[in-house]
Amino acid sequence: MTVSFTNLPLEIKQQIWQLALHAAVAEPEVCIVWPIHQIDYDQVSHPLLVDTAFPVLMHVCREWRDFVITFSSSTRSPVRFRFSRQAGCRVPYRAFRGDTDVLFASMYNFEKAVQYHALDLEPGVGRQTLETVRHLAVDWVWWNKAASWLPELVFRACRDLEKVSVVFPSSRRAVWKAFQAPARRCKLRPVEGADDLSTVAESSRTPGKVVSVQSQVDYGQDSAEDEAVFSWQNELDLHELELGEPPGAYFAAYTGSAWDKEREKLCLEYEAAAFVQFKRSEDGSETWVEACEDRLFEEDADGVRQEPPILTPEQPTRNPEEWRVNDDDDYAF
Repeated sequence: MTVSFTNLPLEIKQQIWQLALHAAVAEPEVCIVWPIHQIDYDQVSHPLLVDTAFPVLMHVCREWRDFVITFSSSTRSPVRFRFSRQAGCRVPYRAFRGDTDVLFASMYNFEKAVQYHALDLEPGVGRQTLETVRHLAVDWVWWNKAASWLPELVFRACRDLEKVSVVFPSSRRAVWKAFQAPARRCKLRPVEGADDLSTVAESSRTPGKVVSVQSQVDYGQDSAEDEAVFSWQNELDLHELELGEPPGAYFAAYTGSAWDKEREKLCLEYEAAAFVQFKRSEDGSETWVEACEDRLFEEDADGVRQEPPILTPEQPTRNPEEWRVNDDDDYAF
């Protein structure tokens, strides 16, 4: 005997909807650490959240849509809703999941949000969150400064890190400028043919030299793997001696998968990537488009680069679970 879904008891329908809802928002997303420009460690907006698509259940019928909206207020719901100034309505979001999502920080907030500066000083994102991160993304400007922070981050927190994406303003051409991440829901797209995207670098390290996007990724990788690991280890050994601990104890206690003890090598995947953001056209069609070439921080006649504003302690902060704070970063574009 075949039973129509509409004739099932409400309790069974709800169980099916709940299972479908979890699957609908399981897609990996990008978490943009906010505020994007920080002067203090406690400025990171918590909890870390990511935008999601509207669950497909909401497009089926009114009954299913009403269930999603009602159930979203439950602690058992994988998706919730908050108001978006850009969208003019409440939009879906969920908690950041380090095992599937990408954590992105730029030159303007990486030091305060993610980087470790001392054994007793915890970054704004927090150790417990960083311990779950498998995919980290940084802008190319920060990576280009030499990624000496990477091995330290691996040993102190991201012990099972698997991938680092170096994000550029464009996947179509080499652009050597700082940029602001999209304010809308976004993804990372690998840069195809990164070896072929090249132009004269605007860098004091390589003045007048033609460099490629891939060479910038390789430079940071070499710095992290060939130099920074061992220079940081020496500094840590000295610190342990000062504390009366045997040198190398910190490395010996490492149990993660991002560092190969026998080969003394970081086991990470590196890629060049660019942001694409969600866009809905007037005809209702949906697509993903690049946006960061329109969000470059330009320099004035005196060579002073534009920067995002700093959130001062006097400014009120909104609850990210009620208000999509990333909308506030669309101020200048």
